[in-house]
Amino acid sequence: MNFLRLSFIRKSLLAALVGCGSSLLAHADTTADPPSINEALSSAKSWLAEIDAAQYEQSYAEGCTAFHNKVPHDQWVTVLKALRPPLGPLVSRKEASHTYKPDGYEGLDGECMVIIYNSVFTQIPSEIEVVVLKREDGKWRAAGYNAQPQVTAQDDQPPPEASTTTTTQQSSR
Repeated sequence: MNFLRLSFIRKSLLAALVGCGSSLLAHADTTADPPSINEALSSAKSWLAEIDAAQYEQSYAEGCTAFHNKVPHDQWVTVLKALRPPLGPLVSRKEASHTYKPDGYEGLDGECMVIIYNSVFTQIPSEIEVVVLKREDGKWRAAGYNAQPQVTAQDDQPPPEASTTTTTQQSSR
């Protein structure tokens, strides 16, 4: 699968399914009690391990009720099967930030946690992964996921002597 097709899949399917895109980076941190933060970070780590191991059905089962209401099981599995294999195996994942949202987040009611990771995969050297968790039934459960290439200033520049073609696609929303 070429890079442009992978990019299209990322933008049109995953972001639309889960709705936790790069706007998450702009939200300020709010503190939570340390045990709650540690529980959330541990839950996110376990959930991502399921995705890394291609246990997509299990990762879906770990989602919260709002996640299940928003994303059908077969759609979740289909998107992850298209998104993850082209990345290759995980090389490293480092938490960049976490944001506690005690009063909900982007349509989710109740306590939420947004965790951003800087990740490296064998085929994509710089990826940003965003995990949204919701506290439900006394534990942190997955509410959203997004992965996108980390853009650097160098990525914005065309190679020397290369022609550039830009295609814009507008949404009907």
